[in-house]
Amino acid sequence: REPIPLRLATVGRQNETKGLETLIDAFAIVHAGRPHTSLTILGLVPSPLHERLLDRVAAVSFGDAVEVTGWLDDEEYNRWVDGVDIALHLLNRSAASDIELSASAVHVQRPLIGVEASARMRPLLQLQLRLSRLSH
Repeated sequence: REPIPLRLATVGRQNETKGLETLIDAFAIVHAGRPHTSLTILGLVPSPLHERLLDRVAAVSFGDAVEVTGWLDDEEYNRWVDGVDIALHLLNRSAASDIELSASAVHVQRPLIGVEASARMRPLLQLQLRLSRLSH
């Protein structure tokens, strides 16, 4: 049976506290078991995090499975979101995170997983287990 491609994308603002580098490391584990899975980091990633992120992506050799879009206007952003299967909202540890996650869930109208940077890879590893069940 052919594996089903799965497209993941981050939504929300990206910054140093969101754990993007940890996300790339966790996605490497997911991608190793499901090479047809892709990850897009939507929106502006500030420097120097942007450069570190691109270096990390290059070091893992994902091919074209990971894309960092850079700044997008609303129309481009919505077009990307419409094309993903699961949105990942990277959270800071704060009371505002719940509000931010709820707003994103309403906006993207896709399955949305909140990933807390301090939780490291556990949420994505749980996602990997669920995804592996989909392919069987």
